[in-house]
Amino acid sequence: MAEGVSEIVLLPGLDGTGDLFERLERRLATAMRVTVVRYPQDAGMSYADYADVACAAIGDRRVALLGESFSGPVAVMTAARLPKQIESLIMAATFLRSPWPGRLVRIAAGLDTRRAPVWLRDAVLMGRFRDAELSKTVSAIVERLPDGLRAARLRLVAGVDAGAEFSRLDCPILALHGAEDWLVPNWQIKAAVLTKPGADMAVFPAAHMLLQMRANDAAYAISKFVQTARPPHETQR
Repeated sequence: MAEGVSEIVLLPGLDGTGDLFERLERRLATAMRVTVVRYPQDAGMSYADYADVACAAIGDRRVALLGESFSGPVAVMTAARLPKQIESLIMAATFLRSPWPGRLVRIAAGLDTRRAPVWLRDAVLMGRFRDAELSKTVSAIVERLPDGLRAARLRLVAGVDAGAEFSRLDCPILALHGAEDWLVPNWQIKAAVLTKPGADMAVFPAAHMLLQMRANDAAYAISKFVQTARPPHETQR
């Protein structure tokens, strides 16, 4: 691992709770310190506000940073703000701009997922890799989310564009994506990674919830990347 870096900070998906990192956190913890960020349940927050939360959680430490799904743009914005502290960036099942036309995402924001059939939700998130235990965890999280919070976050997704911040990054970058993730197709992040010399992408046999469904494989890929990544300020020593 890069000298002085022994911690990874995890930024959660749309639920914002961090609870879905439990499997990944347990496996990563054997190799490094893991800090899970949990977002305030505030429907009035902007993407910049979420980046404020991430920066506050990092403080003045040097860390690896992972952004999952909704938090991909948060991770990119945070890395752009803290270029000397983010030793490496991992982007999991995520995007820089809305993966679907904004109007469609806004329509989705108006739907009540608590009324959707569980089998349909699981098909979207887990595909053919459905996990009954994970399904129960997701159901519990969905029931606890305040009314309007999911909709507010989806409206942010509809209008986000972290492309400018991404273009400024010079830290090592790894993208993780499920080969069968149609909720967030991988073409956009793949194209972005190709613009970054030394950036890499790993594709898993998984749907959108690859960090949960492929926790062992994801943890191995993340640990190996963090341990071997050399930030620009270190290679110049």
